[in-house]
Amino acid sequence: MRDDFFEKLLEKYFEGELKGEDHRDFENLLLESSERREEFWAEAKIRRALIDVCEQENGARIEVTRE
Repeated sequence: MRDDFFEKLLEKYFEGELKGEDHRDFENLLLESSERREEFWAEAKIRRALIDVCEQENGARIEVTRE
């Protein structure tokens, strides 16, 4: 089942834009559901793989920052 609210928060997290109440909601959603935690880690792995590919292609390190 698609969880649009969680996916919106997940995107905000990876874009470094998750703040305040959204951050608390995101943490609670992760704590409540192993499926959401699995989705989080799958997304994290995909994003890391994309960064690795880009770094290999461009020969430059990509800095990922999070507030």
